[in-house]
Amino acid sequence: MAKHKKITRDVLQYLALFIVLGTNIVRLALYITGVAYTIPETTFNLWTYIAFGVAMALLLVSYLFPKRKQSV
Repeated sequence: MAKHKKITRDVLQYLALFIVLGTNIVRLALYITGVAYTIPETTFNLWTYIAFGVAMALLLVSYLFPKRKQSV
């Protein structure tokens, strides 16, 4: 049963990683398709910085949970 228990710290850190990677992939896709040029630059940058801020907040919150024990 312990195998199936989700580790909160790891889940939050992976979620933060996927937010950062997803933000950059979406930003790149918008530039490649040309949609980014129709969006105001301030809105486009604000969206990116908010995503990075949320990811950083999740990363900091993840350190409130205990570290996973290494199995030998």
